[in-house]
This record gives sequence, structure tokens and C-alpha cells, in this order.
Amino acid sequence: MTSTQKWPEQGWALLQLLLVASFSQAEELVCRRRGDPENPQLSKDGDIMLGGIFSFHSSWKDKQDTYMRKPLPVQCISLNFRGFQYAQAMLFAIEEINDSTDLLPGISLGYELYDVCGSIARGVTVTLASANGNEVVFAPSEAPCTRPAQVQAFLGVTSSSPCMAISTVIGPFHIPLISHFATCACLSDKSKYPSFLRTIPSDYYQSRALAQLVKYFGWTWVGAIRTNDDYGNNGMATFTETAQQLGICVEYSVSVFRTDPPDKIQNIIDIIKASTSKVIVAFLSHMDMEVLIHELSYHNLSGYQWVGSEGWISDSQIAAMDRHRILDGAIGLSIPKAHVSGLREFMLDVKPLSSSTNELLREFWETLFSCKFKQSKSTAGNQRECTGHEDLTAAQNSFTDMSLMPIFYNVYKGVYAVAHALHSILSCNKTCNNKVQLDPFTILQHIRKVRFKTKEGDEVYFNENGDPAAKYEIINWQPTENGIVDFVTVGLHDASLPADKQLNLQNTSLIWAQNSQQVPLSVCSEKCPLGTRKVLQKGKPICCYDCLRCAEGEISNITDSITCVRCDPEFWSNERRDACVKKEAEFLSYEEIMGALLTAASLFGTCMTAVVAFIFFRYRQTPIVRANNSELSFLLLFSLTLCFLCSLTFIGRPSEWSCMLRHTAFGITFVLCISCVLGKTIVVLMAFRATLPGSNMMKWFGPVQQKLSVLGFTLIQVLICILWLTISPPFPFKNYKDFKDKIIFECALGSAIGFWAVLGYIGLLAMLCFILAFLARKLPDNFNEAKFITFSMLIFCAVWITFIPAYVSSPGKFSVAVEIFAILASSFGLLICIFIPKCYIILLKPEKNTKKNMMGKGWAQNFAQVNMVALHNKLQRRHVNHLERYKNLTTPALKRKASSDEGPSKQLKLWETKRVSQKSVDEAIMNFVVPSHSSVLLGRMTSTQRWPEQGWALLQLLLVASFSQAEELVCRRRGDPENPQLSRDGDIMLGGIFSFHSKWKDRRDTYMHKPLPLQCTSLNFRGFQFAQAMLFAIEEINNSTDLLPGISLGYKIHDACASISRGVRVALALANGNEVVSAPSEAPCTRPAQVLAIMGETSSSPCMAIATVIGPFHIPMISHFATCACLSDKTKYPSFLRTIPSDYYQSRALAQLVKHFGWTWVGAIRTNDDYGNNGMATFIETAQQLGICIEYSVSVFRTDPQEKLQKITDVIKASTSKVIVAFLSHKDMDVLIPELTHHNLTGYQWVGSESWIFDSQTAARDKHHILDGAIGLSIPKAHVSGMKEFMLDVKPLNSSTSSKELFTEFWETLFSCKFKQSKSSAGNQRECTGHEDVTGVKNSFTYMSLMPIFYNVYKGVYAVAHALHSILSCNKTCNNKVQLDPFTILQHIRNIQFKTKEGDKVYFNENGDPPAKYEIINWQPTENGIVDFITVGLHDSSLPADKQLNLQNKSLIWAQNSHQVPLSVCSEKCPPGTRKVLQKGKPVCCYDCLRCAEGEISNITDSITCVRCDPDFWSNERRDACVKKEAEFLSYEEIMGALLTAASLFGTCMTAVVAFIFFRYRQTPIVRANNSELSFLLLFSLSLCFLCSLTFIGRPSEWSCMLRHTAFGITFVLCISCVLGKTIVVLMAFRATLPGSNVMKWFGPVQQKLSVLGFTLIQVLICILWLTISPPFPFKNLKESKHKIILECALGSAVGFWAVLGYIGLLAMLCFILAFLARKLPDNFNEAKFITFSMLIFCAVWITFIPAYVSSPGKFSVAVEIFAILASSFGLLICIFIPKCYVILLKPEKNTKKNMMGKGAPKPF
Repeated sequence: MTSTQKWPEQGWALLQLLLVASFSQAEELVCRRRGDPENPQLSKDGDIMLGGIFSFHSSWKDKQDTYMRKPLPVQCISLNFRGFQYAQAMLFAIEEINDSTDLLPGISLGYELYDVCGSIARGVTVTLASANGNEVVFAPSEAPCTRPAQVQAFLGVTSSSPCMAISTVIGPFHIPLISHFATCACLSDKSKYPSFLRTIPSDYYQSRALAQLVKYFGWTWVGAIRTNDDYGNNGMATFTETAQQLGICVEYSVSVFRTDPPDKIQNIIDIIKASTSKVIVAFLSHMDMEVLIHELSYHNLSGYQWVGSEGWISDSQIAAMDRHRILDGAIGLSIPKAHVSGLREFMLDVKPLSSSTNELLREFWETLFSCKFKQSKSTAGNQRECTGHEDLTAAQNSFTDMSLMPIFYNVYKGVYAVAHALHSILSCNKTCNNKVQLDPFTILQHIRKVRFKTKEGDEVYFNENGDPAAKYEIINWQPTENGIVDFVTVGLHDASLPADKQLNLQNTSLIWAQNSQQVPLSVCSEKCPLGTRKVLQKGKPICCYDCLRCAEGEISNITDSITCVRCDPEFWSNERRDACVKKEAEFLSYEEIMGALLTAASLFGTCMTAVVAFIFFRYRQTPIVRANNSELSFLLLFSLTLCFLCSLTFIGRPSEWSCMLRHTAFGITFVLCISCVLGKTIVVLMAFRATLPGSNMMKWFGPVQQKLSVLGFTLIQVLICILWLTISPPFPFKNYKDFKDKIIFECALGSAIGFWAVLGYIGLLAMLCFILAFLARKLPDNFNEAKFITFSMLIFCAVWITFIPAYVSSPGKFSVAVEIFAILASSFGLLICIFIPKCYIILLKPEKNTKKNMMGKGWAQNFAQVNMVALHNKLQRRHVNHLERYKNLTTPALKRKASSDEGPSKQLKLWETKRVSQKSVDEAIMNFVVPSHSSVLLGRMTSTQRWPEQGWALLQLLLVASFSQAEELVCRRRGDPENPQLSRDGDIMLGGIFSFHSKWKDRRDTYMHKPLPLQCTSLNFRGFQFAQAMLFAIEEINNSTDLLPGISLGYKIHDACASISRGVRVALALANGNEVVSAPSEAPCTRPAQVLAIMGETSSSPCMAIATVIGPFHIPMISHFATCACLSDKTKYPSFLRTIPSDYYQSRALAQLVKHFGWTWVGAIRTNDDYGNNGMATFIETAQQLGICIEYSVSVFRTDPQEKLQKITDVIKASTSKVIVAFLSHKDMDVLIPELTHHNLTGYQWVGSESWIFDSQTAARDKHHILDGAIGLSIPKAHVSGMKEFMLDVKPLNSSTSSKELFTEFWETLFSCKFKQSKSSAGNQRECTGHEDVTGVKNSFTYMSLMPIFYNVYKGVYAVAHALHSILSCNKTCNNKVQLDPFTILQHIRNIQFKTKEGDKVYFNENGDPPAKYEIINWQPTENGIVDFITVGLHDSSLPADKQLNLQNKSLIWAQNSHQVPLSVCSEKCPPGTRKVLQKGKPVCCYDCLRCAEGEISNITDSITCVRCDPDFWSNERRDACVKKEAEFLSYEEIMGALLTAASLFGTCMTAVVAFIFFRYRQTPIVRANNSELSFLLLFSLSLCFLCSLTFIGRPSEWSCMLRHTAFGITFVLCISCVLGKTIVVLMAFRATLPGSNVMKWFGPVQQKLSVLGFTLIQVLICILWLTISPPFPFKNLKESKHKIILECALGSAVGFWAVLGYIGLLAMLCFILAFLARKLPDNFNEAKFITFSMLIFCAVWITFIPAYVSSPGKFSVAVEIFAILASSFGLLICIFIPKCYVILLKPEKNTKKNMMGKGAPKPF
């Protein structure tokens, strides 16, 4: 049997043995150790053991495992003093703790320290060994293979990667691992590394700090080098991320590891050389920096600014290695310096290391002192012998270097952290509790919570990630005079501070690269100056940009501004565009000429009016003044003065008060003015008409009526102005639109309606005045004032009609000037037309100012007499009425009321005793129209002085009544009592607010008496259903023995009639009760709430109002149908909860539903209340996020006028979207459906909210199937056993006296009948019996489609019951003594969590909302015309976003019964191969589709951008896919390649034939005479030349690229070397025939061979250098052709290529010259001429080759090179060998020695 045949047998035997061992082991129930035992390198026993893992060696011997036998243990090499230093720091801390009486008294800490040699695998091995111990077999235990850990915590592990491996292994056992130098941010992930902690900050903070440091110095263009391990990769990833956030660009980011090959390091050097950045961020470990520093020094890469991580920046060894000062000026972060007293001395005392194995101590000592012990196994070399007493203090090496003291301090702190945790666990005081069973998990928990100070005063603690506080020193490398680098601390970084204060650089002089004092500049683009903005360069990073000047009105006042900031509206950009200068403010000011002129005109008018008034006052007794109603004249002059003065309010900078004053003052004063004119006009007209026989008209136009008319007209304008100022007053406004560089200060109208109402009213009065004056135009000339009024009104109307277009069209201050001019012009018109003629008569024509002249022919006398009699009678009647009213005030009750106050009593007595005589009545008559005649008839009377006295008496009486009421310390109910419509007593009362009616009678309050109570109309069965659901839940709870046993719930349910104000009223009634007066209490007007919770209301807006009112009292309000997201705001509505989800989720779900079907262009209709507005706002926000555009969004409310509904239908008709999202309440949808039906708006896909989408009444109203196919969200269907039967039993609705009337109305409406005693109109209705069967009725009350909402009411009641059950501590009975208050109940309701009897879980989130789940409903019409609500999917907002929407595979029906999903987009989808380009001024959903450019594709529909194909690919014709570019290279298959191959092979064969001929005739003279050895070598090299051309054909590969040029170069040199050798031999042979010549001894066969070898070796050396430094490599040329990839060989080093070619050319030229020198040799032996010809051909070919090669594209350059090779090879072959073959084969007679020697003289060449 062969040995290989035994393998299966042996394998099975081995497997059997293992199985037996396994089964036997399983039966023993013991645990066996795997692998060899691991003994600690340093150890010491103690009560509690700690583990240490350090690298005493830095590497290990590499070995190749054969997997044939057990691997040998790792053999560690390269002693690492740092590992010993860390170990010494740990031992120092343990010694201190053991010697301490304050920390762990009586407890000694032991340790086991292991050497991991820098190996991750060994680290895991020794960690498990330390945790388990070295016993081979464990004793059985209850839990097999479990036992207490041998060590309670591990310290050490310097690097991040070993920490990650070890933490992963020991994490499940919760054994703490505290590292002093593992900084990877990944180790902060407690889910992966639960037991890892560290005393050095995470690299997360260091990386961010480095980025901030780079940003601080303005370096935005940096290179990055990192260690290729977890430390470097994670650290650099965080740095890059932070750098991007800070606007820093990383030009390159390369990784390096200490074991990388030289070419990898060289590649890094090349990248640095090729870069333009001058700052390099090096996130490297010290070991990798040591490797890199040598290469940097070799290439002398100085002048770069290095930014370093803590891994190397403070390492003195790195600084010592940098002999070429490459890193001088480096800056970076290091752990803050530390000093631990006694630690240095302890570390230099190596006695503790004597506890280690002898072998380790011996190796340490020998390495430390560079000596050897006698018995040492190490090689002797030249080392001296160790004595064992060497002085450590005299040694200068890395062990005695204390530059890493901060890291030693970290080890120290780690040990102390464990000690403090143990101290806490063992409850140590003076002694510790030794009986406590320690376990790693408990220790880990306590370590996380430790917080202590070291003896140096530093606070130690860990955050939730096990990391310490992140603090760094900023270190700068500053070279000293003696050449040593000084690590100077130039700043601090504290990550615990706010972001803007973390980096703190001290005012220390920094040294930069190359000892510069100037901060280096490292940017891709120079900073953009002020006034410009950055525009990114296409295809470049964001740090590479161009600078564009800001546009007008925009500035950038910082360098490198990304955008130009538009100046505030009040500012404009300056010329440099770097600052906003304040715009010139334009308004009509007093300083400017126009303002000054208008002011002067205004003041002149005022003065002129004052002069006229003075004249009238001075001549007030004259007939012309008295005849024109002097009172109205003076009032008119006063109003004109105000008109002139009010124009001044229009001048100056507009302010809030001036804006409101100018228009209102102008409006009121002008109305006052025109009212006076109108009064005068009416009086003149009526006075004339009163003279007609039988006319009694003047009694209606007496002085009082005139005053009242003026007052009335003016009050109307005052009311208009008050409304204007209240609703939307004028306000100062800055107009930026008219001028770009000016601000026009003006007064915005606020309400344009108000302004034009004021102006229109003035115009109305002016027109009325004009008409009346026109009617009075034919009065006698002496008294015809009407014609002057007519003229003034003509002027007035002309001015203001002209004003309107001038005002509208005038810009800025000119519009104000126009208005002032209109005011002044009309005022002057009135003043001049009415008063100047009179002044003319008074002053210049006094003879006309007589009574006789004024009276004319007697008409005026009659006028006066008649009117005085009428006036007398009228005033007498009025006075009697007043007297009767005053008498009524003296009733006995009023007297008693007033008796409490002396003052009022006296006044009442005065009213009783005083009597007003007939004479006093006469005295009360004032002058009227013609004062002179009134004095003749009635005389002058003056006693109206009693009015003020009586007014004060009344005021006093009211004050007494007020004070007497205020003194009663009682609380009185305001308004009428509110009695519940449904009620029942109980131990605990609940309130309900539902709308049993949906409307109320509209009434107009006159404000003359108290408003009547709201009269509700339109019975609403839904409200009854909700109330029934509440009663059902209460009945169930009262009948339950498990919930609130022994407690009965009562209720008070009110009808809100869908009125918000009534809802608030009844809510307060529920809270307060109906008592008129509350008894006084310590806190006035406070008392327990009447109900402890309120159920309802149905809609959002009423809920908001009610919740706002009752919120401060913390009375819970639970709504079943109010969905507005705004109600989730607990700051506004703290006591509101609901059992229906918030619209926030519904709105988002609707948007997702719309997106699911691809509808990106939709219309939106909403209810114009909080429900609709808030819901639609959230929908639109989510829709925009999902890329959905809203074409229109309109609102509707049930009370909107018809034109508003018409407008909505017009908007829908004009739209292009085919999907309408209707966020409507069912009531508003009911209003909208008839309008949609009227306009036959079919074909639209409706998407509905839960309020109407599953409402059967809405579906029933849609008789024209407008909404068929609608889809939307509804509350999930529900079934509550017994509820339907209970709801159809209407007896509970008739349970109370107060509900009788409501029940009657309900019964009559339900059965369409009437009771006998009913107040309702009979009509044709039948009589109600009271025994009608509800089950036989089919209407909205009996229809249970809203069962999910009824279920919400039910859940709300149960939520309150469960909260009460918890508060009252109910078990079998409840604690009745507990004082209930709404706040406690509210708190418990928020925290309840229970299941209903149907199994549904009920709870509220922090916003008082339930979980959001919806069914997706589709309206599918059936054959009988009834709509079926089909559930086609679900939406659950609690699931992840991509799983929330779940549509079932059911057939959906769409609009117009279509089975095809409707399309609703603004623009058709852009097909693959195009990209979207937004249409200007349109939403993002409206776009054009542009075809992708060449080389770009889009392979999805609606692509935003076209993606450029990878370099190896090109876009196809449709631009929807990248197709692989055609690879172009010179192949054997194509004709040119085949021809060149054939030529190459032909040349090879031809050479072989020549060689055969030469070999066959090798003994002939012609062969022997031409140095046959060189001839054969030349033929061999020519064969290689022909063959090497084949390496240029075919796809370039790495080997072929290197081979083609080098093989060609070497073979050609070999070839030309042979030719050169032959030429030299021929030449020297001729010269050797000269007498005395001894030349040939230097050119013998050996010398010829050596010359060929020498020439060839030079070329070989050139090729080796080329291949070593920068060899040729296969390269894809993508630039030459965009459709093709040209596969070619890049030269690598162009110098190498041309060196090879140049050397060939040099030899060829030398050969040509020598051959030329030998041209005169005899013909018979003149081979030189053939060589000359061949060299001529050679040189000609290669000189031609150079430009042809350089200019030929792609594969043609290769063909040119092959052609040159073949042509030169054929030239050599033909010129040198073909003549000889001709002689050998065809002229054998010449192939003789005699003929070769020749006798004749040589012929000239």
C-alpha cells in the first residue's frame, strides 16, 4: 500500500479517536483547557489580582505553519522598552495602593503581567489565559465550564486593534479592560465593547480638534497620511468628515503601514511631490512615522507643514530620527504633560522586574546596557560582559527617557480607578469587608461611576462611553541651537467647553516649516476678496473656485464668501460691493421746497380762516352774520381750520400715530365741514319752502335738528374710521419697489376698503350738498347762499375727482403732495366761496349789511314767524317729556336704594320739589336760523344749568350701587344657567360635550338689551350616537365588579350645537355648577370641579377653545374625533387627550399614499378651520419633502357664500392636476358635493381624510358618483359587543327631566312624526305614539358606519375609569376617602395602559395621543348604486418609514370606475437618457426633459442629473446605459497586426536560413574570413530583434510592457555591438598589415567578445534602472478618443525610454563612423561598406521613427515602432549577410582563399 493510500484510513482512525474523546469528555462533565499554558512574565500574589497586557517585545519571528503538526508558540523578538515602562507605571500604582491606609486598607493587590509581543492573536490568548487560569481540568459545577475570573480587571494594551479584539472576547464576561493608549473612536461603542474603558481621550475628539486646528490657521487644502489600521483609518475618517463640515478639502489621503513594501512608500512620496497642498495631516503611530521619516529624508521632502496626532507628535525618538529636519515646525496634539511624584525614581529602579522570568530579565538587562552575561544564549559579537551591577542612571536610551510620562500617568490612573471601585464595593472605611463576593460585572459598574482625584489633583472619571474628558496640549516642534527639537506647548484644546472656546492658542511665537515665522499658505484657490463670491470650478473640490463680483444690491463683506448677501431692504450695495450703505430715505419733509411750500399754504389757510372767524365774531350782531346761522358758520370755520391743519400730518416722516391720524383726521374734519355746509344748504332750501301756504316743514329743520344732522353725519364717519383703525389701521410702510436705491417712507392704507370708504363717504356728502345747493339756485339774490355753496362743491368735487388718478399714479412723496394739495385746494374753495363774499360786504360794503337789505320784500319775516311758532311748540312738548322722565326716577324703591348716600338723596329731593314753569320752557329756546326774530317772539332765556347737576346725581347713584355690590365677598355666576341635556347622578361625575344640533338660529344683537340664549336647530344624530357610546361605557363600568367596584359614575352631557362659544360656556358650567352665588371661602371663587373629566368635543376648533379655558384647571378633556396636530402641544393644551390619532400622522400618511401612486401634481381642498388648515399644512410640508407639488390649495367652510364655492369649482376646472386631496370635515364635504354635482366635475381622483372618507351619509349624498373611486384613510374598523343594541335602545336619552324636550325633538325627527303637545309645526307629519320601533328605521342614527369613532368615545370613558381605579386603590372595594382632584386624574390618565374587552391596547404618548394606525379605504360602487367602503391596505406610523404603508393585493377602483391608476403629473416622466430641467418660475414638478450629453447617461426615469460613465465606458445612442468602450490595441487578428507578425516571422525565418547557410558553409573562406563567431552572434541577435517585435502586438500586460522595450533595447544593442565588433576588426586588421603595427593584439577574439558583452551590459544596466525606478506599465488612454480605450504601455519613466533609445543611437553612430573610416579597404575584403549601408538605413529609420512615434495615435504608434524595428533589422540582415550568401550559393568560385586574399590594388570605395 502506498503512503497516500493510508491517509483515509489514518484520517478515519483519528476522527474515531476524537469522537471517543469527545463522548468520554462529555460524560465526565468537566472542562479542559485548550492549548498550551500561558505563564505571566511578571507576577505577584495578592488578595485581589489584576491583569496587565503589555508588549515587552515589538515583533515576533515569522514562521510558516505547515498545518501538519501543532504550531509552535510565538517567539518574541525586538525588546520594547516602552512596554517595560508601562508595566513599571502599573507596578508603581499597585505598590502605592498596597502601602496606603486610606485606599483598600488591609487588602493587597496582586498582578499578572503578560507580554503580547505586539500580536493581536497572542493578546487574545493571554487575556483568556489570565481570566481562566492554567488548570488543565476544572472540577464539575452546577453550571459547567463557569468559574470566577482569575483577575478582576485588565490594564494595558497600547494599540486600538488589539483592544478591539480583546474587548470583543472578554466583553460578554464583563471583565473590565482599561487601556492607556488605545484611542480609536470605534471603542466608544458600548454595544460592541461593553467592558472597555480608557484613560486617554477618544480619537473622535482628537480628529475634530485637528480639523479645528487646521481651520484655525486657514489651511483649506491639505494632504492626509494615516496608519493603515483601526487607529489611523477611524481617526482619519472622523477628521475628513469634520474637515468637510469646516470647509477643508483633502487633496489626497493615503495609508501606510510599517510592513509596506518600498514601492508603496515610494508611491506615497510621489503623491506628496505631485500635490499642490503644503500642509500634511499625519494620523500615524510612532512606528509608522519611523518608517516614513527615512523615505522623506531620502527624497528631501522639506518645506511641508506637518500636523500630527498624539501618536508621534511628542515622541522624542521620532525627533531624534529626523536628522534632515523634515518635520521642523510640526504642530499637533498631545496628551497634557503630567508629573507623578516618585514615578520616575520607581521606574528607574528595576528591582520589581526581578520578579519576572530570568530569561526576560537577562534579555532586558543585556539590551539596556548593551552587554551580555556569561551564560547568555545571545551571540557575543563585540559586546562587553554584564556584571549585574551596572548603573541605570548613567544609561541614555528610551527606557530612561520620560517624555511619555503622560501615558505612564494614564496607566497609573487606570489602576487607581479599579482600586477606587473595589474600595466602594468592599465598603472600606478603616477596614474592608473581605466577605463580599467580587465579580467583574460589579467592578465594571463601579468603575464606570468612579470619580476621584489623584494625589496630583487631577480628577478622574469616565463618561457613558467609558472615555475620560478630552483635553490636549498643542505642541510645536521648535529646533534649538544644539540641533535638538524642543516640544513647546503653544495652546490647549478642551472638548468639554463650548465649540467656540475649545481651541485656545497662547501668544507664543510659533515656528513653521523651514524655520519660518510666517504661517504657511495652503489653499487650492486664493481667497476671494470682499465684494466677490466663490463659484466652484467644475469637477473640482469645493476649495477650488473662481471669484465672481457680486450683483447690484448684493455684497460680501468677508473673504471667501460662498454667496453674495442681498442687502437689507433699507440698504444698497456700494461701488466695491463690500458694504451695504443706507438707502436715501424719501418722504415729504418740512425742509424741502415742496414740503415748505405746502406747509406755508396750510398755515396761510389756517391764518386766513382765523381772520375770517375774527371778522365774523367781531360783526356777529350784524344781519349778514346772524342771517347765515352763525353757529354753523363758526363750526364750519372751525372745521376748515382743522382741515388746513390736518394737512400738516401728511408732512414729515410717517409714524404709527401720524399714519392713523392723517387719514382719519382728514376724513372726520372734512365730513364735519361738509356736514355744516349741508346743514346750511338744507336750512336755506327749507326756509324758502316753509313760506309756501300750509307748509309746516320748518318744524323738522330747527336748530336742534341742524346740530343733530351735523353730529349724525360726523358720527358715521367717526364709526367708519374706528372700524378702519380697529380692523386694519394704516401703518408706516417702507416702499422698496419703486426705487432700488431709495426708501420711500409712506403710510400703507392697512385696509384699502377703509380708505376708500372714508373718501367715498366724503364724496357722497359733497354730492348731496351739491344737489341740494343746485335745487336752491333760484332763491332771491339777497339771500342766495346756495350759489356759493354750489360753486364750492363744484371746486371740491373737481379737486377730488382729479385727485384719485393723480394719487394712484404718483410715486413716493408726490402721492402725499397730491393728497395735501387736494385737501388745501378744496379747503380754500370752501373758505373763499362761502365766506369771502360775506367778508367783502362786512368790510367793504357795510351799507348792504342791513336788516332791510337782508329781508328784501318780506319773505324772510314770514319765514321767521312761522318757524318760531313751530319751534316754540316743539320745544315745549320735548320739555314736558323730559320732566316726566325725571319724575319716574323718584320711585320709592329708588329712594330706598339711594338712602345710603346723602349726596344722591339730596339730589332726588331736588328732583321731586323743583318744577319747571312755562317760562323756563320759553327760556330754554335758543336762537334758531334768524336769531333776531327769535328774540322778538320769545326773548332770551338762559336756564339750562340744571342739566349737569342732574347728570352728576345719576353718576353718583351708579357708583353707590357698584361699591355696595363689590363689598359682598361672594362669587356670582355670569350669564344664564346652563342645564345638561342628559344627566344622571353618581359618586363621581363625568362631563360630556356633544353637538346634538349642528346649527343655531342666526340673530342680530342690537346691543340695547341682553342677548337671548342660543337657539339650536338641525338635529344631529351623530351627537346622540356619541352620547349613547359614552352612556354605554358608563353603564358597563357601573355594572362591572372588576373596575371601580362599589363606585357609580354619573354624567352631565351638554349640547354645544356645534358652536365654539357655547362649547366654552357649557365647559365652564360643567366645571362650576349652576349656583348663582358661591359662599365665601379662603381662596375667593375657588371650589372643587363639578365633573372630574370631560368627554368630547367632536371637532378640533371647539376642542382648542375649550382646552384653552379648562387647561389651567387641569380638568382632563378626552376627544374622540378632534385630530388637529396642534392639539398635541402640551404647553397650550396641557389637559387635552384623545383616542383618535393626530392629523400629523394622517397628513404624512396621505402624502405617502399620494407618492405611492406616483401622483406628483395634485390639488388640495381643506376645511377652513384648525382641523383643515393644520392638517393641510403638514400634508404640504411632507409632500414637498417627497417631491409632490401642490397646484392649488383652497379652503372651504360650510357657511361660505355661493360665490366662494363657485370660485373653488372654477379653480378645479382650470387646473391640470387630476388628483384632489380633500382634507375636509364631513359637513364641509356635504356642502361641496352639490356644487361639484352641479358643475359635473367628474374624472377627478379624490384622496380623502378620515373625516369623510368612510362616511355613509357623504356617500349617499353623492348621487352623481362624483367621488366614485375615492381613496383615503380611515380609523380601523371596530366592533364593541353590545354597543349597537344599546345605542338603538333610546331609553337612556329620556332619563332626566331636562332631557324631555330634547327627547321629544329627537323622537319626532327620528320617526318623522309629531306628538300632540309638540310645539313643532304639524305639516303633513303623522302623530307619534311613543312606541315606534327603532330597528325598523333606516337613517343615520341606526347606521353604524362610525363604530370606530363610537369605540373612541368608549375607550375615553374607560381611560378615565382605569385612572380612577388606580387612584382609589381599588381591589374588591375602593377607598372612598381619597380626595379626588382633576390634576391627579389627569396624571393617571396619561400613564394608564390597559386592554379593552375587545383586546385593543389603550395608552397615550407624551402628547396625549394614541398610536396612529389607519385603514386605507377605497370607494367601490356596487351594482345597486350603493358605495362599498373596501379596505385595501393599512398604514401604521409606529413602523419604520419604508414599512408604514402596506397596500393589499386587492383590485382598486379609480375615478369613473377605471381599473387603471390615474396619471396626475405636471410634466410627463423624463425617460431614461434624459434629465429634468426645471421650468422657470414653475414648481419643481414642472420641468423639461433634456437629453444627456455624450458620455453621460440616466438609467432611471425622472433623473435629476445625468451620470458620467466610468472611464472604461461610453453612453449608448439612447443615453440610458454605459456600454463598454471598444478597446483598441494592435492585435494579431487585424490586418496590420497580421502583416507585421508575418514580417517578423519572415525575418526570423530568413535569419535562420542565413544562419543555416553560414553553418553549412562554416569552413569556407568567406565565412571564416568574417569572424564567424561574431557573425553567428549577430544572426542570433537579429533573430531576437525580429521576434521582440511580437511583444508589441497583442493586449498590453504588465510583463509585456516591461519586456517589449527592454528586450528590444538589449537585443538591438547586442546586434549593433556585434556589428561594431566586426567593423573594428576589419578596420584594425587592415591597420595591422602596416609595417611595425601591433594593433591586432588588442583586438583579438577575446577582446571582441568582451567588447560585445560590455556594450550590452551597459544597456542591461540602463534597463534594470528603468524597471526598478519607474517601469513601463499597461495604461488605458482615455483622452485620444472618447469612444475608444486605447490600451498602450505607458513609459513609466520617459528618461529610461529615451536613454535606451539614445544608447542604441550612440552605438549606431559609432558603428557608422568606423565603417565610414574603413570605406577604402580592398573590394574583396571590404565588409565595411555593407555595414555603412546598414547603419545608414538604421539611422534613417530611427530618425524618422521619433516624430512618427510621437505623433501617431493609439495603436499606430506601436505599429510605427514595430516597423522601425523590422526595417532596421532587415537592413542589417540584407546589407551584411545577403551578399555573402549570394557568393556562397551562386558564386562558389569566388568563395576561395585565393580570391579572398586578392592580388590587385584596392579600388576606390
